[in-house]
Amino acid sequence: MTQSEAVSREAARGQETLLRTEGLTLRFGGITALREIDVEVSVAEIVGVIGPNGAGKTTLFDSIAGMIRPSEGRIWLDGREITRDPAHRRARAGIRRTFQRQQPIGWLSVEDNALAALEGRGGGGGFWADLLGLPSRRRIERARREQVMGALEVCGLVGEARRPAAELSIGQARRMELARAIVDRPRLLLLDEPTSGLEEAEVEIFAATIEALRAATGCSILLVEHDVPFVMSASDRVLVMQEGRVIGSGTPAEVAADPVVRAAYLGA
Repeated sequence: MTQSEAVSREAARGQETLLRTEGLTLRFGGITALREIDVEVSVAEIVGVIGPNGAGKTTLFDSIAGMIRPSEGRIWLDGREITRDPAHRRARAGIRRTFQRQQPIGWLSVEDNALAALEGRGGGGGFWADLLGLPSRRRIERARREQVMGALEVCGLVGEARRPAAELSIGQARRMELARAIVDRPRLLLLDEPTSGLEEAEVEIFAATIEALRAATGCSILLVEHDVPFVMSASDRVLVMQEGRVIGSGTPAEVAADPVVRAAYLGA
């Protein structure tokens, strides 16, 4: 880690809280998937979440993103409770996510894949503006494409903008989905297994990309990963989950040295 990266990470810690969960519990029938989860993520902080399969990591993401409602507990974003807000309202408040399984729109270009994330805000002028190509609609289109190119630049994909998404490598597709998640600037970005299927060189590129994203936008990132070395190098703090509980948290060094974590997950 360079000195500038260390300074950036230190600056990210100790700032005001962006996301907070309190007592987050989720039951599916007789199965408890989450057990009283308390999480805090500060502004511009990267927090990694690790744990074995079935630990509840993706379920935690689904709860924060509004895809499922917790049985108990509360969630706040920037001091406002969002526990009962639907997913689309949380997205408009700045929570974005990627998924473990890649979901590119293969027949669209990389640029248009990212542009699709902005279409939910409407085109301006409705059906007739689109049909007639009114000046107001063209202005909005130009502004949005400029916004898209900014996101592609952060993700190192400007040179692939016109390329069909179906032709991308796995690493490029992961970065395209990241661009799609950040084009409408997020406040909190949830990344679910973003390095799955990537080669070592691609993992390094992705790590540099999310660090550049944090520096450029100041967004917070909550990161679920099985690649422990990647999480330890990319995160300011790490949470360790097992059977729906948080069994350890702290800096990467603190978590790596925690005997409970080592016995349960990292290996004694």
